[in-house]
Amino acid sequence: MAKIAFVGESRLGLLFNSFDITSFAVSNGEEALNKIIELSRSKEYTIILTSEDYIASIGDYLSNRQEISPVIFMLPSKENRGESVSVIRDVVEKAVGIDILSKNKLQGE
Repeated sequence: MAKIAFVGESRLGLLFNSFDITSFAVSNGEEALNKIIELSRSKEYTIILTSEDYIASIGDYLSNRQEISPVIFMLPSKENRGESVSVIRDVVEKAVGIDILSKNKLQGE
């Protein structure tokens, strides 16, 4: 069975724990990056969730990683509006060779 982890603020971690998702509380982007790297290397988790609040700290790591697993998914936050989309777009473009998330390409322009 796939294991899921959440890296982020403890308040949200309590919510994820109720869904049997292991949570790791961090208080800043550097801690989030270190924990995500540690969890990725452990190969224990198939999915790692984190908050978009840490995009400034983990964006480069996500863009440059070569591993397929674990999947690292950023959850949107009130303070950040879609900044993670550009990181996801870069990763997908590397994987498939084209930008399939572009609105223009989706509309055929």
